[in-house]
Amino acid sequence: SMTGGAGFEAIKAQYDAAGPGKDEFSMFDIGINPAVKVPTGTKLLSWVPEGMLTLGIGGNAWAGGANQCTYGFSGFVPGSTVTIDGKTLVEKGTLKH
Repeated sequence: SMTGGAGFEAIKAQYDAAGPGKDEFSMFDIGINPAVKVPTGTKLLSWVPEGMLTLGIGGNAWAGGANQCTYGFSGFVPGSTVTIDGKTLVEKGTLKH
């Protein structure tokens, strides 16, 4: 199910109207640009800043994936920690070098 605050109805309507594949996990991205920082106290959300985790559902053909669905939605998870095979790549939103 999907719920949200004011204005969420438009997002939900697009999702409901989308075809097969809309609900499949499509991608994750870790921002690598050390020159872009999210200012403290702001609500800047972008895939660009170093250490920003982005998750997506829906079509991923644009990224070389097999899901041809024309619908796609991505969201940002600032301050995340990402560990793969026991190695921490991102810790609390900071890319580990």
